[in-house]
Amino acid sequence: MFATEGPTSASGPDGAARPSLLVERWRPRTLRDILGQGDAILKLRRFAESWLATPRPPKVRAALLEGAPGTGKTSAAHALAEEYGWGFIEMSASDARNREALGQVAGRASLTNTFTEDGRYLSTTQGGRNLILLDDVDCIPSRGGSVDESAARFPKAPPSLREFLRSRYREVGALNESWGLKSGEEPGPYASFNDVPTTAPRGQLGKRKAVLMDLADWQPTAKRSDRSDRGGLAAVADLVRETRQPLLLTAIDPRALSRASIAFRTGVVRVKFYPVRDDVVRSQLHRVSHEERLGVPGGSIDTITRHAKGDLRAALNDLELAATLHDLKERRILPPGVEAEQVLGWRDIQANIFEAVDRILSSGRFWKTSEVLDGLDVSPDDLLPWIEENLPRYAPGARELANGFEMLSHAQQHLARANRWRIWSLWSYATEIMTGGVAVALHPGGPAPPGGRSATEFPRFLAGMGGSRSLRAARDSLALKVGHFDHLSRKKAREEMLPFLERLFREAPEARGPSGLEERRRELVHIVRDLELEAREIAYLLRVEEDHLSVHSLLREEHPNAPAAGAADANPPEEEGGAVKKKPSGRGQRTLF
Repeated sequence: MFATEGPTSASGPDGAARPSLLVERWRPRTLRDILGQGDAILKLRRFAESWLATPRPPKVRAALLEGAPGTGKTSAAHALAEEYGWGFIEMSASDARNREALGQVAGRASLTNTFTEDGRYLSTTQGGRNLILLDDVDCIPSRGGSVDESAARFPKAPPSLREFLRSRYREVGALNESWGLKSGEEPGPYASFNDVPTTAPRGQLGKRKAVLMDLADWQPTAKRSDRSDRGGLAAVADLVRETRQPLLLTAIDPRALSRASIAFRTGVVRVKFYPVRDDVVRSQLHRVSHEERLGVPGGSIDTITRHAKGDLRAALNDLELAATLHDLKERRILPPGVEAEQVLGWRDIQANIFEAVDRILSSGRFWKTSEVLDGLDVSPDDLLPWIEENLPRYAPGARELANGFEMLSHAQQHLARANRWRIWSLWSYATEIMTGGVAVALHPGGPAPPGGRSATEFPRFLAGMGGSRSLRAARDSLALKVGHFDHLSRKKAREEMLPFLERLFREAPEARGPSGLEERRRELVHIVRDLELEAREIAYLLRVEEDHLSVHSLLREEHPNAPAAGAADANPPEEEGGAVKKKPSGRGQRTLF
């Protein structure tokens, strides 16, 4: 394949086994070999030194390596363990990473001393450590259920029987023959697939053997969920807080982690890996081509560099392919006109949502938005708030702004119909209208001139929903309890009873006079006791923080015999014989007060 030793050669110069792939042969072995990531390597060294400074774990026990694929995150983890002589345990996206699996592998390794793969004992008191790597943690769902969170929130409609039979038989004649439908008999043959029922046929036709076999194979699979990673992200958050061994996490997009748990915001060292600069990629490709004697022309290396977009691993894979093409041309297996540029193509890299919205709203060309959408992995329902928030920033005038919002309203109508009638084919129409249609409405004369517009911003609606998530959860929980107590639906309790309770709880103490103050307090205590309200629900009614003094006061009056928060019973009552008498498990045990 290559001019000298090919990647399938059995051994290298020292007689050791040699990896067959170019990207494995040139994988960095030390932190100094990581190219173009000086700041990230410096932070990793500081993180490692914090574990060596004391036998006890440092305050921040984990590091989150974030960045695009091929920037060196996993290689840096391997190099860190090799450089410091630590053991290495890795769990990647191909492994089952649910709570049980993480507890058996990473959990045990993070809490105990252990042995390395070659049998050496690692003692934490002598500086021995086990480096634990959890790769691609952003692929673990934050809730129990499907690994594909977008598919869980927007499930595909199960295929109808007509669609299933169309994909199986292709032609209606084949279906008629399989089911034994003949002319002059009852039931007669189908003229087209439009005549085929969308649900299971009834009567004698539904009892035929061929029909029953097809019905047995027709099983809606859209609602099946993959629970192989159930509870995994919560277990990772626990590891971040409790690990006694250095823990590294890698993620492409850490925003989902930050929303899932506060541990990923305050309990990790954030290490950012940026795309490798084109000059660094080009220099490394020339070096590899020279030392491996690949003979790849400089023009092909420049093309590979442009196509890689900072992904050095992808560039090495493309270089190996280009070397194969060059070797085939040298042996005249390929015609002279075929170049590497015609075969490699452009690498499919998921677009950043901020950059994508900027390109959509400033392009002014319908076909340009299609190219942007090809690299954007987002559902139409998620993309709509971004377009709506940033549309006024890109409108050159009032008329263009009105035309853009009118086009966006048509897209929202298609989305509403798709969600109501579960016709997901309408998504394609909604997506093209909210992107290409809006772009042409904003800039009918062509692309927007550079400059003169502000940067794309995060939708305020989504930010507000995220900030009020805890309040909405407390409101729904409160409505459920009130509805159960008053025999109302949760919706009716939320609309009719909660406003009354809010006015009652927030009534000024002076409204009833001095004599009514104690009466009002007794009423609130009775409501808290009867509804079994928790601290967050009382805080919602009072519109205060959960640890406010008024919330604690109502909870303590509900349980008058309960000790104050943090207080301990210094002299527990004893039974005869010296045994400690257990406290009765009452309502006061449900809270901290």
